[in-house]
Amino acid sequence: MLAARVTGLLLFWGIWLLVPLMVDGVIALVQLLGISLGQRAHRRRVTAGLQRFPLVTVVIPVHNNARTLGRALRS
Repeated sequence: MLAARVTGLLLFWGIWLLVPLMVDGVIALVQLLGISLGQRAHRRRVTAGLQRFPLVTVVIPVHNNARTLGRALRS
């Protein structure tokens, strides 16, 4: 009697916890795969049309502290 009750509880709670995890996990994996493949295809389209890469300007505000500027640039 006790073994059947414990088995029933484990089955109920196991299904109650595992089924949502499996469903949400599969959905999350599919979405991550889609994002990854979409970004790779987008990156190919963008870089294929470029003759040269654009220049980028970085502004780092520093006030009287040259020691931290070197560290910031290396990072």
